[in-house]
Formats: sequence, C-alpha cells, structure tokens
Amino acid sequence: MKKFLKFVSAFCVFAAALSFASSSCAAVSITIQNNRDHNLSFAFCWAGFDKPDDRRIGWYNVKAGESKTFTFNDAQYALTAQDFGYYAMGGGKVWTGKADDERPLPVIIHPKQAFKGSPEDSIDGGRKVYFRHIKLKETSDDKVNGSATLTFNP
Repeated sequence: MKKFLKFVSAFCVFAAALSFASSSCAAVSITIQNNRDHNLSFAFCWAGFDKPDDRRIGWYNVKAGESKTFTFNDAQYALTAQDFGYYAMGGGKVWTGKADDERPLPVIIHPKQAFKGSPEDSIDGGRKVYFRHIKLKETSDDKVNGSATLTFNP
C-alpha cells in the first residue's frame, strides 16, 4: 500500500508540473545574427510532449548584416529543449541536419513557399529534410523561458 501511495503522489506531482508548464504563457525565442553578405531564410521545428505539440514553420528571413529575434509562443523550454531545430538556406548554401538516433525522422518542408503545421503533414511540392539541433538555454523571463542565438559568419 505504501508503494501505491508513493506512486500516486509522484504521478500527481508530475501531472501538476506538466499542467503548469503547458499552461504557462512562456515561449521560446531564437535570435539570428546574419554576418554574411547575403540574406538567409530559416525554417524551425520542435517536438513537444506528444505529437499534437510538434510543429514546423518556415520561412523567416534575415537580411545580410542584420540581427532578428523570432518568438515561438507554441514552444516551451521544458517541453521542447531537447528537440528544437532549424533548417536554413542562403547564398547557395544549406544548413541541414542528418539522421541519427535522436532525430531519425525527417521533416516535410516546402523549399520556396511558407508552411506550418505538424512535421509529418504532407505539403504539395514539399520534400523531406533533416533539421539541425538548437541548444536552448533556460531563461528566467516570464514571457520567454528558453532562448538561443545563432550566428552566421562569412
């Protein structure tokens, strides 16, 4: 009986923590510093606690020499910190990830048109690609609870 009560107590604490994390208004922000001499376009993807929380969205543009911050209100550090990634293109170069044990499934994107939705939803004219992992840092901001800065140098 004591083991059962410990299990129930642990489950309740876990459920309360998950509920708090998912009801939070916090988001994830990604800052892009483009030090290259051409524009860059970015797509982002993250996995949450379950498949309905998984998202992909693109394209975000950062002009040559500019810095921009993008905030994703559907992403929360506690649920997406291990599975947040990007895919980028510009100046004839592509920044892509690769299949490995942690990210065995590709994400479907459209190479030229804006897109969003679940990473596995089909897109007319879409193709499957792998995303690079972004290491998020936890923040103490009430509105942003995870962030990262990506710098692209010549």
